[in-house]
Amino acid sequence: MLREIAERVNFTFSLQEIPPDGYWGELINGTWVGMLGQVVRKEKDFIINGFAVVLDRYQAADFTVPYFTDSYSITLKVPPPFPRWLSVVQPFSRWVWVAVILSLIVLTIIYHILIRNDHKLVYNNKYDVVSSLVWLSRNLLYQASPNIPSAPGCRVFLACWWIAGLVLSTSYMSNLIAFLTVPSQTSRITTLEELANSKIKIHMLDYGNFVPGFLWSSKEPVLSKLGEKLSLLPDYDKVIAAFEEGAGVLEASAYSQFLFITRQRIKTSYAVEEKLFPNFVAWAFQKGSPYKLVFDRYLERMTHSGLVEYWHRSVVDKFQHSTGQLAGSEFSGEMTSLRPLTLENLQGAFIVLGLGTVLAILVLLIEVITNRC
Repeated sequence: MLREIAERVNFTFSLQEIPPDGYWGELINGTWVGMLGQVVRKEKDFIINGFAVVLDRYQAADFTVPYFTDSYSITLKVPPPFPRWLSVVQPFSRWVWVAVILSLIVLTIIYHILIRNDHKLVYNNKYDVVSSLVWLSRNLLYQASPNIPSAPGCRVFLACWWIAGLVLSTSYMSNLIAFLTVPSQTSRITTLEELANSKIKIHMLDYGNFVPGFLWSSKEPVLSKLGEKLSLLPDYDKVIAAFEEGAGVLEASAYSQFLFITRQRIKTSYAVEEKLFPNFVAWAFQKGSPYKLVFDRYLERMTHSGLVEYWHRSVVDKFQHSTGQLAGSEFSGEMTSLRPLTLENLQGAFIVLGLGTVLAILVLLIEVITNRC
């Protein structure tokens, strides 16, 4: 943006990337420090960093028209997916499983009572409640029923059960396909209240007390809790190291995205949906600067034409392409190839088979011991 304006207006410039004290702009004991302090003392002409426009800064310097809206977000590490063996139970929620099991128990008792005088048409072996449970369960496993009792009311009862069983079985099979092929993600934190009530610590680069002070002095319970969790670190290497250990990272939303892309953590991180401190971003000039209006005109044109957003997206995409972070995504132009299911996908079925085999052997041993005694 600065290069484009310099070419149009015909001026040269030199950049200072980091101020001597490392701060952006903070009022301490009535004196401005950081980048804004250099502008206030007329050591620098203006600041092109994404500077949030707030009252005390606005009174100390002249700000251009806002060219960007930003906020502060907290980035967390993506939680690991559920174990793949749980895929056999994940198609239904906990309460659906409870409802299915309780319904099957109650219906088994009702069915057992209904066919008490007509059980020989159904069972080849012993007539008991377990046999009734097994017989009714055939419907859930797509097994046909060769004999139907002629007891009064039984056929209406079975018709309703078969319709319900068809819906349950179809729903389970449909969801099971998805859970077998795609790992299900654990729930993520989406609100600041959830984060405040969690045990996750929050870290931020120490470049001033602008945002930390806002949290530390807040009377709002959620923001106050976040302030208690917050600690400042001297450089981004330590911030990323804390992130890898499970801490959250508080940073301006736009720069946070760029930070995690450049550190190649974009696939292992996500931002909490609820943001902090929404603000306008502008450039800061010396108070009474005569050429601020010239910059206003060009920044306004760049913003309205979409160039600011386009340049930002282009820089991010170019970096991701150069580091291979977009490989295999929709940007690469390659379709994901089909692959066969592996043991990792189907481990839940083999675990159920193994547990069922062990249980069957235990029951067999108990029956053998009982018969001998």
